[in-house]
Amino acid sequence: MYPTNERRLVVRLQEYWNTMRGERAMPALASLRFRDFGPDIEQCVVVAIGDTPAEMTLIRAGEALKPHGWPAMKGQSLANCPPRTLLSLIVQHVGETVRTRSPLHRGGHFTNGGARMLGRAILLPLSDDGVRVTHVLAGVNFKKAAREAERPRRTLRSPRLKRAKARLEHAAGA
Repeated sequence: MYPTNERRLVVRLQEYWNTMRGERAMPALASLRFRDFGPDIEQCVVVAIGDTPAEMTLIRAGEALKPHGWPAMKGQSLANCPPRTLLSLIVQHVGETVRTRSPLHRGGHFTNGGARMLGRAILLPLSDDGVRVTHVLAGVNFKKAAREAERPRRTLRSPRLKRAKARLEHAAGA
């Protein structure tokens, strides 16, 4: 069952992935029940893996991840993904997920409909044969990024910097 008590999307997806894989290294695409995802499905994509980025295609894509100006996403090649979009946050790490054959968490800034956003993604490998990664399930949560001028200034220094400064002051005074 898809976990609903966890507030973080990336954690919910990883818990579901772990449940679906059981004793296997990776779950199969056929074992996922997308209807259980509820509204989270709009922030998820499934990528069919090919030998090159041009051969990797979106087979399931939530509307929240649709790049501005794309008419449709299903069936699109990852090679066509616009840079610095929500979807590109996922696309740039698909290869790493395939190589490591394990879940991958990533975050960063991107633009969505012209707005600067901050997001966290999880990429989860899927295997139809239990050996080779055949698909990647990915989900992204995001929020509008604070502008540089709106960010609060940090006045506290890390303990390491405080100790280093105190040592310098002590050495100069001694």
